[in-house]
Amino acid sequence: MKKLIGWGCLVGGTWAVYHQASDRITPHTDATLVGVIAAVSFGCVAVQLIWTWKWRALSLGLLSFFLGTALLYTRVSAGAWGHDLWQERAVLSLVRSLYLVGAILTAGGLARWAWRNVDRSFPWWRRADGRDPFGPSGDDR
Repeated sequence: MKKLIGWGCLVGGTWAVYHQASDRITPHTDATLVGVIAAVSFGCVAVQLIWTWKWRALSLGLLSFFLGTALLYTRVSAGAWGHDLWQERAVLSLVRSLYLVGAILTAGGLARWAWRNVDRSFPWWRRADGRDPFGPSGDDR
């Protein structure tokens, strides 16, 4: 809960800074920030590719989201700086495809995880393994 509160404070503080400085932020400053987000998203893709041994629907969904975000933000950032890097429709279609597939896989992966871990999350619900439509419960860590 502390981390959630901390996250909320960080988002609120960042929003307040952006809100107060919005008239002084140039399009190039915004494009640079979007480029940083793209770099972080590519970093998330690299980490996930290197350290994910068992590919599950949730892992693939998150990979799809991060790659889609990285491509989209790279495209937006490059366009704001006047570069024609990845300005073709094919890249935008790829980004849309990554987000759609990512949404489906993430939703399915989260639903499966929630179903398998219902006893740990809600200890008053018993015998969750007997209701598992996905088969025998395995190690989902």
